[in-house]
Amino acid sequence: MFDAEKYSKRFKEKAYTTQGVYSQPGNLPLIITAPHGGLSKPETIPDRTRDGSLLLADMHTKEIALGIGEFVSDHYRSAPHVISNDISRRKADVNRPLQDGAETDAGERVWREYHQSVQFSVEKVLKSNRSGLLVDIHGHTHFDGAIELGYLLSLEELQSKSVILDQIILEKSSIRQFAKRHGKTTPHKLLYYFGDLIAASSENHIAVSPSSHMPIPLDKNYFVGGFTTQYYHNLWNGLDVIQVEIPRHLRLHEKNRRLVIKVVSLAIINMLDRYYIKHGIARNLFSGQAKLKEGNEMKVEVKATSIGTSGCRVASSTRQHCVGSSRSLKKLLKP
Repeated sequence: MFDAEKYSKRFKEKAYTTQGVYSQPGNLPLIITAPHGGLSKPETIPDRTRDGSLLLADMHTKEIALGIGEFVSDHYRSAPHVISNDISRRKADVNRPLQDGAETDAGERVWREYHQSVQFSVEKVLKSNRSGLLVDIHGHTHFDGAIELGYLLSLEELQSKSVILDQIILEKSSIRQFAKRHGKTTPHKLLYYFGDLIAASSENHIAVSPSSHMPIPLDKNYFVGGFTTQYYHNLWNGLDVIQVEIPRHLRLHEKNRRLVIKVVSLAIINMLDRYYIKHGIARNLFSGQAKLKEGNEMKVEVKATSIGTSGCRVASSTRQHCVGSSRSLKKLLKP
């Protein structure tokens, strides 16, 4: 079983490009990016000072991104593409358009280096495959403590009736091509599927939104998706993009990072086997087995109850979820 601490050390041993961008080429139809995990603040790159600039790092997201890459590599014996920016967001924000994310020539070089690496990976994936998946790793501090998935849909749009939501997904979401490719399944079920997989792989201890049981995020500051999601899903037909926002408590503690690496990796593997890898064989790698019915029905079976931070127990058929503390999640970290 994987060891997140070991993967973190491997990350530090890897060679960077000259602009502080880590890029690992792969051969799977999967790209993992982490634009805001960098802490390096070279004096040669002036700080960003423009009003409204966000400067704080998404702590430990680069370690999580690399851990997911290693977990997936160990499973397939084949690597995904992994790109992470090691330069602090205070110097350059690579998840914003160039004119907003870089204020100096040195910052612009970091921005261009990062996106050249992402673009190279996208081109390689789509040259070899009919479609590909890009997972953009971030961190949030919202009150609800749920993993938030961004598909470029607003809170208001996610609250739409199913028939309207289906049309919105097909028209503007970051998985619109994915929904069109798999037209036998209604779009909103495809929208919830990745979230359902993450929740199921955690034995329903982690709340994820949007998903079947939590279709609408609880926090009004829900992140719909940043520049990476907006830009790359539109640039090439066949590339599907999901922004994954991980809550603070699942990032700051090593045991919780191990858990989030595990559950997100298992969800990605299920997605790849079913939708992206030719002749792939789907595996039930988590205790809550994912079962998909052809046609218009999609279902992920999970345990009937979940245990949250306050010890509450709620039926999984309801929309309410409790997010497990490190103590309640401890048993899930065992190999």
